[in-house]
Parts: sequence; C-alpha cells; structure tokens
Amino acid sequence: MEWRYSPQELTKYWRVGDSFGFVKSDDQIHNLSNAFRLKLKADEIEEVIVPNAEHLKKVKREFPDLRGKVRIWEDVS
Repeated sequence: MEWRYSPQELTKYWRVGDSFGFVKSDDQIHNLSNAFRLKLKADEIEEVIVPNAEHLKKVKREFPDLRGKVRIWEDVS
C-alpha cells in the first residue's frame, strides 16, 4: 500500500499528461509545496516501508527519529 498527500492547491502548477513543463525542478516543487506539507512528529508514524537496503540506510541517516520504524519491503511481504 502506498499513501501520498497531494494538496489540491498545487494542481494549478502542473498537470498530469502535459508533456511540456510537467516535471518541475526539485527546488520549484519544494518551494511550491512548503506551505502545504503535513507536519508529523516521529511518534505519529508507525512504520515506513522502503524498497531495499540502500533506501533503508538513507532514511535512517536522514530521519534518525524513525530508526526503529523503517523496514525493507521484502521483510514485510
């Protein structure tokens, strides 16, 4: 299962199916979405599933508060 939060307010900045200009730069996406982000604390997150060991290491490094909650997909399925 995958869950994503996509604020309706951001849809005016890009459209699915529009091959010209659909993909914005990371900086543009970051700046546009900053005001609409969900604010979650680590204790509100039960589990994070990642595709492989490389992603596991990255999430543990970038989000140390989630270390005991991150698992690899093959360990869950």
